[in-house]
Amino acid sequence: MLRAYVSLLDNDWDEYLVPAEFAYNNSVQASTGFTSFYLTNGQHPHTLLSLALEHSRPPTEPPAAHDFPHSFHE
Repeated sequence: MLRAYVSLLDNDWDEYLVPAEFAYNNSVQASTGFTSFYLTNGQHPHTLLSLALEHSRPPTEPPAAHDFPHSFHE
């Protein structure tokens, strides 16, 4: 993953570790169908996009959307 972004001199690879880790942990894994963040914490991390979408949603959400993560966590 880092190979695509690191310079030819290989002197800036450490700058890409945190974004690479976030991207990997926030991607859906084929074996589980969930992200590592969701399996570890029971929720997805907040990103700029998720925060923007949260403000554009109606204030009430369907009960099934709220109950599924809680039942999965239990």
